[in-house]
Amino acid sequence: MWSDEVDLYIIGTGILGMEHISIQTREILNRCRKVYHLTSIHDELAGICGNLVNNAELYWTGKPAREVYREIIDTVVAEVEKGPGVANLTYGHPLFFDDINMGLIREMQNRGLTYKVIPGISCLDTLSSDLEIDYGDGLQVYEAQDLVFRQHPLNPKVHAIILQIAQFGSNLTIPSVPTAKGRFLPLEEYLAKYYPADHSVSIVFSDRGDSYTDYRVEFNINEFDKNQEKMFKGTTLYIPPVS
Repeated sequence: MWSDEVDLYIIGTGILGMEHISIQTREILNRCRKVYHLTSIHDELAGICGNLVNNAELYWTGKPAREVYREIIDTVVAEVEKGPGVANLTYGHPLFFDDINMGLIREMQNRGLTYKVIPGISCLDTLSSDLEIDYGDGLQVYEAQDLVFRQHPLNPKVHAIILQIAQFGSNLTIPSVPTAKGRFLPLEEYLAKYYPADHSVSIVFSDRGDSYTDYRVEFNINEFDKNQEKMFKGTTLYIPPVS
């Protein structure tokens, strides 16, 4: 589990935060000399970690995401170079849709430093339970903007999970994207290539143990633009198969 020879631990809390933290994760966090995190459970984590740093001030700047990610990566790496026993902690699974942690892995490899990834329960796990669907029937997962701008093909016969739906049309690190008429039209037009206009989709959010609870709203696949206010950071689009 713990090793004083590991320079950086890359860790996921699980989606429910403290309720999903594993015994392994608790031990590592307790023994690390410094822990960086980007969660809303700072006070709870402080009961486990002796030296805890919240990266929220670096993240929520309103600057382009890639610029912010680079700054956080550089901050963590600078600490790792002082000695082993550092951790970077995020919600969910640390390598599921996390550019910061993937960037940290590349930096560790390039610098010849050691790292270990400690998995956590991802949003895919909670979504499967919340939606009561079997991924064995087939699953496709994309980030909303990446789906449209890279023109990834969709198979309407299997489940589709589209992440970061509320941030569609923006690359800034802001808590919410202002409502703007027409923002979702590119997404609607792209999905129209694969699904009928009256196909019902869901905007879902798994209870994370903080100020939100389980959330699910449904509307037709050609109605994103008029339902912008029903989407907030952390919500996911679920598109069921066309039967």
